[in-house]
Amino acid sequence: MSTRLLGLRINILYFILVDREGEYVEAPDFLGNVLLINFWASWCKPCIEEFPYENQLVEKYRDKLVKIINICIETPLEKWEEYIDRFGLKMENYFANDVWTKKLKIQFDIQSLPHALIVDRHGNIVENRSRRASNGVDELLDDLLEI
Repeated sequence: MSTRLLGLRINILYFILVDREGEYVEAPDFLGNVLLINFWASWCKPCIEEFPYENQLVEKYRDKLVKIINICIETPLEKWEEYIDRFGLKMENYFANDVWTKKLKIQFDIQSLPHALIVDRHGNIVENRSRRASNGVDELLDDLLEI
């Protein structure tokens, strides 16, 4: 079940992640885009089952102001890199080390996985514990593109 948090701002001071090339990315880097942020771990079977649907969303929104972002938590760095290749992940993939995993779990009230957030172009969380890519999340993304 999703929890709507209309108007809640992402705390940009605590949203720092690393990509596969070792470059850091911060929340302000994403402003101006509608975001579907998926939190996952290598041990989470339902997370892995979402990958094909998330890849489809990447294709659907390729030329639009929507970013599909996957943040890997509770997983060794090497396993994260292996899964990107094994499952052909097309979305933007970021890794959270143990320290950042703890911060993100508190900040976004992550109690189980998979866990998804929908964020509007201004950085407001529209939906926390959002529906999944396999379950009609694109309808909400389409609506947010029109705003």
